[in-house]
Amino acid sequence: MFYYIIKHIAKESEGTTVIYIITYLLRIIKSLSKFLFKVQCFLVNRYMANSPSDNPVSEKYRALKIDEMPIIEKRQLYDYKHLLSDYLEKQGKPLKPIEHRGNNIPPQGTVCPVCNAPAEYIYDNTGGRGQFKCKVCNSTLNPHSAYLEKLNLKCPH
Repeated sequence: MFYYIIKHIAKESEGTTVIYIITYLLRIIKSLSKFLFKVQCFLVNRYMANSPSDNPVSEKYRALKIDEMPIIEKRQLYDYKHLLSDYLEKQGKPLKPIEHRGNNIPPQGTVCPVCNAPAEYIYDNTGGRGQFKCKVCNSTLNPHSAYLEKLNLKCPH
């Protein structure tokens, strides 16, 4: 269609040809704009009548209840020297370091993140699967992750 118009108008001079093409294209744009406006009005009227409701689709979700907030406790850090001296006072004998047997020993430089006890008081808790336990404060740890949670979240029930 455009080819036919351009070919028909190309017979005239170049300056007037461009003007005719521009005016014709502007008329096409204006008519398309009116058409799109009518389509938008139709769609808005059609879909606004079916407004979404706040009611859930399924009856199961109407019984949905939110749990209580968890109990947040701040983790308490200890000093292993004080814990060892408390053990000595209560038991009357010192807490002995672990005698490691076998291949499941903690890596060198491993310390307990809760009480800073050295590797002499840390033993393998799971038979070589990566979890260790401190004999002084009785907490579990993983030597490969140095992350220590500052907060403890507990179930309120």
